[in-house]
Amino acid sequence: MKLSAADNPFAKLSMEQFEALVDVGMLRDRKGRGIKLSEQEIATERAAAAKLEKAGIDIDALLAKRDEVAAKKRAIAGAVNPDLDGKLQLESVKATLPIFAPPAGQPFGWMDPAEWQRYGDWMYDSKLLGHPPNAARAVTDEFLPGKGLANSGSG
Repeated sequence: MKLSAADNPFAKLSMEQFEALVDVGMLRDRKGRGIKLSEQEIATERAAAAKLEKAGIDIDALLAKRDEVAAKKRAIAGAVNPDLDGKLQLESVKATLPIFAPPAGQPFGWMDPAEWQRYGDWMYDSKLLGHPPNAARAVTDEFLPGKGLANSGSG
């Protein structure tokens, strides 16, 4: 089951627009919590907002709908899987989302290969893996916005 386009204004956004909206929303949320943004983060927010405004996208209206759309999605998810505790799931996401926020200038979903290598090394040292890992082979940015075949000229 999916939300209709009328119930999910985010569905109309391209991946690039959605990524820009995530950047703006995340940085505005950080400012709202009193976190001082770096010059690079300020420039990222301004550039992302300018792209969205140029496309005629009402940033404030979309950001204001985040909770409403999320609640509708939770209702659908809960209807599909009654074993989920919606409140627990929401709190889990709220607690872990900041950990997964990418550094300034990186798209959502970006991963640090060095961190993955350290994690893999720990797993190997703890005898959870049978051979030493190679994080460089396991991590790819192919599926991130602005990456992969769609932007390489070969796809």
